[in-house]
Amino acid sequence: MIRRTSNVIVFLVTLIASILTIYTANVWGFDMFSFFSKNKATATFVHASVDAKLTKLTSFPPKNQTEMQTPKALKVKVQGETSITLSKNHDYIDTTQSAFVCQTGSPIALVNNQQSARFDVWELDSIDSLKPLKKVVTNALSSESNSWINFSVVDVACLPEQQLLVAVNYYDPRSKIALYLYDIPKKHFSIFSEAETNAQNLEQYFTQKNLINGESIIIYYSDTKRKSAEIYHNYFNNIVLFSDNHPQGIEILKLSIDDGNVEDWQVKDKKLLLHTVDNRDHKDPKTYYWSLDLSKVLIN
Repeated sequence: MIRRTSNVIVFLVTLIASILTIYTANVWGFDMFSFFSKNKATATFVHASVDAKLTKLTSFPPKNQTEMQTPKALKVKVQGETSITLSKNHDYIDTTQSAFVCQTGSPIALVNNQQSARFDVWELDSIDSLKPLKKVVTNALSSESNSWINFSVVDVACLPEQQLLVAVNYYDPRSKIALYLYDIPKKHFSIFSEAETNAQNLEQYFTQKNLINGESIIIYYSDTKRKSAEIYHNYFNNIVLFSDNHPQGIEILKLSIDDGNVEDWQVKDKKLLLHTVDNRDHKDPKTYYWSLDLSKVLIN
């Protein structure tokens, strides 16, 4: 009788442990079978309005000056709590102590608030003084954001039409990344896309290039999969054009890892030029060079 009871107890403990393991894996997004999965073919998509095909090249062309020097948002350090100040004079700034300043019209700052574990938008006196003037009242990021453990700004891009692209790291309950568009005059956030960090550079959330005609192109990362222990890959690089004609952004290219992840890129003579690498097989990485004609979607 004792032996039978022991077997029942062992069975119940094992069952409960298995259920908890599966539940935890689902909550935290862990793929317990990723060690055994094989590479699956994924397709690259070109937006129909581009009206061109992705063309393979034999080499990556030398860079020219058809791009503007990208004016990135300025990352500064937040000091103080009840009365904050912003300071430029720091080499390393932890996310919890960071703010991002952008001037598209009147200067504003997106300021991570350690006390609330949230971030705030502030109007500034000037880009030089960085003196906070007034906290801006905006809409909530999401109907569920009040239940998030915390959320913070991790990167910002200045876009045309007085907009910002804001990368937000939030915990629900596990860490996630989402990209938001912030309309400065309307003081309004809208979700742009869920995203991932660059699997080869975990501090990179997107890259940006601004063109001489005022347009901006962003590359962000999605569909991250685990290859093996501590080895991850982005299965897609998403390339988006922002312009007066496309203020909400148009995904001109969704590049599959089968055609490589972007290592270097430029826009030259209205062509998007890409140097990509598929390094899922680290012993035999594959390098590609691509061209995509953007003349149908860029402003003349």
